[in-house]
Amino acid sequence: MNNDPIVAGEAPTPTRRTRARSIRTRARSSRGAPALASRRPAVLRALHAEALKLAGTPGAWGGAALAVTLPVALELLNTRGMAAQLAADPDSYLYELLPDMGFMDAIFGVVGVVVIGAVSVAGEYTPTAQSLGSARRVSTALLVEPRRGVTMTAKVLVVLGATAVLAALACTLTFTVTARALGEWSPSFWPVPWGRVAGLSAWWALNALGAMALASLTRGALVPLAWGLTTSSLVSPGLLLSRVTDLAAYLPDSAAFGLTMTDYDAPMLSTGRTWAVLAAWGLVALVLVAVPWTRRDA
Repeated sequence: MNNDPIVAGEAPTPTRRTRARSIRTRARSSRGAPALASRRPAVLRALHAEALKLAGTPGAWGGAALAVTLPVALELLNTRGMAAQLAADPDSYLYELLPDMGFMDAIFGVVGVVVIGAVSVAGEYTPTAQSLGSARRVSTALLVEPRRGVTMTAKVLVVLGATAVLAALACTLTFTVTARALGEWSPSFWPVPWGRVAGLSAWWALNALGAMALASLTRGALVPLAWGLTTSSLVSPGLLLSRVTDLAAYLPDSAAFGLTMTDYDAPMLSTGRTWAVLAAWGLVALVLVAVPWTRRDA
């Protein structure tokens, strides 16, 4: 503490003036930073936080790698020597597969976005190394942003944004591999078949939302991962049930494959009705994501 006496009317010394200015500057800065942060919309703050959390989740990076590399690897495997077989045998069954080459393997990248959707929600209920007792990330998230609807909206938007980017990248790489491997036998990807690409992207987005919904209901990643790996890469419920009833066309996989594949062997709906079905399933998934998050205790 400076105990020097202050004489009335005496001008402050340069040292005191500088010190006073520094104190005022620090005070304005400390008041301005929270004010600036508070002026940012809550959704933008939540989006930033959710993007950082997803980027810091190792499982999300593994899912992203699967989403891109799996379709490319399958396409490399399936087109190996295919051009030579087509040239050697004009009656080869491979001619029937040509219109769907590229799309047929790009579908399997959905496994990666199932992983991303599952870990984005399940990770909230996993204790971190820095947590004490039973504390989980969801508790911290709700302390920072108590409005659960804002947090969940941001989480869904981040996952769907990542899904869109990965789907675009996977399609670009897979179609490039197809064109180079098959040469003159390759289906045309220019102009871009936007309708088929949109159907494929919708299938990826539905699976990401479905994984989030199951993870929100079970507060874990095991069930959504088991469901996603089974229905997206091993068994198609729509294709199986189509042998029994035409109502299978209203299942999400049948609807999406009807938009994406040219030779899908199952009952199909009109394009408009197909998109309505996909939108309805997406809405169901969103409700199943939001209700447990907003209604149950953290």
